[in-house]
Amino acid sequence: MRERINRDTLQVRWGGVTDVGVYALGNGTPSCPIDTAATVHWVVDTTQGVAADRVKAYIDGVAQTVQVTNGALPPQNATIDLGAGTRRMFLGRAHTGIRTFRGRVWYAEIYNSALSAATVASDAAAINACDDLNGCPSGVTSGVAEISPNNVTTNSTGNAFSYDIAVTIAGGDTGVDRVAITVPGSFGAPTVTDVLVGGVSATFTDNTAGNAIIVDLTTKMTTSDQITVLFDADAPTAQDLTGVSFLSSVDDSTTSDPPQATTQGNGDGDPGDANIWTVTTTDVAGLWPPLVAGTGSGTFLTQSSQAGFNGTGYLFSSGGNTSTPPDNERADYPVNFTTTGTYYVWVRGYGLDSGSDSVFIGLDGTWVGALNDTGVRNQWIWSDGVQTGVRTINVATTGPHTINLWVREADHKVDGIYITQDLTNNDDVEEYDATRGSNLQGDMAFGSSDLEFNPSSSGSNSGYFGLRYTNVTIPQGATIVSAKIQFHVDEVRDNSA
Repeated sequence: MRERINRDTLQVRWGGVTDVGVYALGNGTPSCPIDTAATVHWVVDTTQGVAADRVKAYIDGVAQTVQVTNGALPPQNATIDLGAGTRRMFLGRAHTGIRTFRGRVWYAEIYNSALSAATVASDAAAINACDDLNGCPSGVTSGVAEISPNNVTTNSTGNAFSYDIAVTIAGGDTGVDRVAITVPGSFGAPTVTDVLVGGVSATFTDNTAGNAIIVDLTTKMTTSDQITVLFDADAPTAQDLTGVSFLSSVDDSTTSDPPQATTQGNGDGDPGDANIWTVTTTDVAGLWPPLVAGTGSGTFLTQSSQAGFNGTGYLFSSGGNTSTPPDNERADYPVNFTTTGTYYVWVRGYGLDSGSDSVFIGLDGTWVGALNDTGVRNQWIWSDGVQTGVRTINVATTGPHTINLWVREADHKVDGIYITQDLTNNDDVEEYDATRGSNLQGDMAFGSSDLEFNPSSSGSNSGYFGLRYTNVTIPQGATIVSAKIQFHVDEVRDNSA
């Protein structure tokens, strides 16, 4: 109890039950002059064999003489039965007719165990360093945190996480020696594997309990730097496309200043990554992406029989209809957006004819349009051709969202989605028809200075290319009698050998 008084007594009474005792500080008198602000500790420990040790008092961590002014010292191992119902604790003046408390109480705390003399001294020093007279030293000015990775697979075990906090320690701050991270309950209990300060492993004590990570640095960090906590944790048992937040705080545990809660943002110094503390959980067992059943008859199947697909397979539309809003099965692709705004959507598809070349698109469960394969048949093609609606999605907030595909026309195949905010280089694009060097089959190259007609095994050429002309006004349904495209040679290469 931090107080400034000139009379101090402790009366133990619970809900009107007969007093156990009334105890005061002083030498033969209840008067205890404290004419400056001081921290007072009262410690009641009935387990002590010596009666005088069962009630102790300290001023600024120094033991004082306790006088019994009424009743007696509590018997050994005595307990107080609080009984049922609400009980009150009074500080100062309980009610009229009781001597007025002369002074002020700045801070009060009740412990659930008896403090040792050493703990009392430490607490008193910390409390005296931070009060309404002396002000409070701040441990840290701010902390910005993020976690990686931001997605795990349902039921996966031992997922390795990196939790980065950019800590700002300004003049007058005392520093950081403790980091606390709350791992959401849907995840398994974490195991801390290392703690880095400024990218270098630091000595620390792991006080983690359950899903609450607490690490105490052996050497306090007193200048602005990055703290990284590495830990492993099992993934949730159920899919969560929205994600859960891993909140954290930093603290100087040697002061009474409360921990500083961090904010979400760029904790690792890389503005190009997700910069969030949210982790989503997705299913991959049997089918990726996760599917949501519709009321219509159209469903997605996973297949791998049509050559030229990317990855391990593609989505095949079994059945379907063109009704809007879409009512067929939906495929959900979780994406963490770091930038808001309008995004343009491309789909890599394979259509047999005009009745099997389109798929609905949308964001967060709301459809915006349908894309088709722009008349290209019997081959894989990246396309942003609009069948109906629009080809754009508007992302209003950063963080996790879900890009959606719905079955539209039967027998259509999809194996990729591409989204971009930049249309300046999208009027010509190259696609690799096979893996060459670091370029994988299906990769797209935007913004090239020329178009590669002749693929080679060197990895420098592509295989397919596409052109778009935005200012050619051809009415829908028109019959094109003749059309020509003229190219100019950029360089000559002989691959006949």
